Amino acid sequence: MAYYIVFQNKTYHEERVGGYLWAPKRTKSGKAIYHWTNMTKVKEGDIIFSMYKRNLVSVNIAKSNCIDANRPAALDSVNLWEKEGWLVHAEYNVLDKPIDINLYIEEILPLCPGMYSPFTTGGRGNQGYLFEIENPLGEYLLGLAQAKNHIQLTADLSREEKDYIKEVDDLLNRFMDETEKAGIRKSRIGQGLFRNKLLANTRECAICGLAIKELLIASHCKPWKDCSDIERLDVHNGILLCPTHDALFDKGLITFQDDGRIIISNRIKEKEYRLLNISKEIRLPFKKEQLPYIKWHRENQAQ
Repeated sequence: MAYYIVFQNKTYHEERVGGYLWAPKRTKSGKAIYHWTNMTKVKEGDIIFSMYKRNLVSVNIAKSNCIDANRPAALDSVNLWEKEGWLVHAEYNVLDKPIDINLYIEEILPLCPGMYSPFTTGGRGNQGYLFEIENPLGEYLLGLAQAKNHIQLTADLSREEKDYIKEVDDLLNRFMDETEKAGIRKSRIGQGLFRNKLLANTRECAICGLAIKELLIASHCKPWKDCSDIERLDVHNGILLCPTHDALFDKGLITFQDDGRIIISNRIKEKEYRLLNISKEIRLPFKKEQLPYIKWHRENQAQ
């Protein structure tokens, strides 16, 4: 899955109503431009952030790969471009609370690509239509949108994940009022999707290698109750563990140094190491994005 930003100051309303993105292939003089050519990279399932007048107004999911298409009739009134172009069908998830990008530009700029950035160094949008962005910026913007609006992007979920969400909703509808449902639904679905994110990266316990999917637990380094909305779904805040090692990690009986070396609590006797399938030689290959969460666990959970 890739992330993109689209600037739609002239065409947002028409493209949202039509459920698509469209760009011409060339200028009237026959020149191809990179921010239009980026349309050809879009694949079904990619996420595209709609910017309109300096606000993030919608989080969209590509419903098709890019296709050749003449300019839609709804854009004829704009009449700025040649007819021959590219089109991507998209599901628009309009935000109830648009996000003023100016408020977050200091966090956004360091995450922008060095070449063909969607924003200038001064924080203004660059002239252009569609900009490809890297995962850290895409995940940051998605986290902002979800934290402010609690949107749930189900279009790119597997059928198993959609069934899980429906099961949670059906259960809550039977027993909870609306206020209780909102909080619990967010927690249950969030933790379920967090596990699926971890499973997408690995299929076994990080410590012992157990590969029975049904037994694997997505263990938060920084617990759910202490996390921001963004941290709760950040895959770097998790380790996939078997039930035994999850229990040890959750209780702070094991934790890790930044270099991945295990720290075993003195409460566990050495003669019990074999029973718990642990040893002082264990070392995990952490990514740098995981280290703040590992540090939090080491300083706050370890016993």
